[in-house]
Amino acid sequence: MLRVAFVASPFVIGIVLFAAMGALMLATRDVAKAGGARAEIRFQAECPQEFAALSRARAETIGLGELEVTPGPGEVTIRAVLPGLEDDLTAVPKLLTAPAKFAVYAATSIKDSPQGEPLATGDDVTDTWFQLDVTGHPYTAVELQPHALKRVTDANAGVMLYVLDGQVIATYESSQTFKGETLELHPLRETTREEVRQATDWHILLNHGPAPCEASALVVTPLP
Repeated sequence: MLRVAFVASPFVIGIVLFAAMGALMLATRDVAKAGGARAEIRFQAECPQEFAALSRARAETIGLGELEVTPGPGEVTIRAVLPGLEDDLTAVPKLLTAPAKFAVYAATSIKDSPQGEPLATGDDVTDTWFQLDVTGHPYTAVELQPHALKRVTDANAGVMLYVLDGQVIATYESSQTFKGETLELHPLRETTREEVRQATDWHILLNHGPAPCEASALVVTPLP
């Protein structure tokens, strides 16, 4: 289920609610309303049972219709009706099989590369949700276990890097050190529609946790 929260002041409540309606229509998908093509997604995995369970959880959150997930010897097969977006045949398989390895690093500049031990990882994530800021722009809120949140706050970092699958996807930069209750991952895309989709994808990956093993030899076949 997609959890959505709103942060607004009286001066911007109108624009936030307007943006929220559009964001919800874009970011939430109902399994019964999946209106795209039907496809088979097959990939190899050393832990097919565990990966099948993760793929099913991600697929249900995405909103795939007529979902069938079948683990086999060294592989997982998924058959489903896709949402109906133009890039379904590439975006959905990528989302279902992504490693989703998340980490938070202290840094001195947002241009730095991740260095040292992470302050928190995907194993420390307890909840995530889609949220809109006061300007109506979407982001992914990430809640950490108390001991991991303490590590983050004790680091007294004015800059942090949020890394997903080896890429810095978002940053924290402030003249004050981080003292919040949740991390905020803000997409930087050209349109609000793209930002909504990115924030939703991050929510799906982080909320269900990292893949239990590597997925390989991905094959996608459209079905009649």
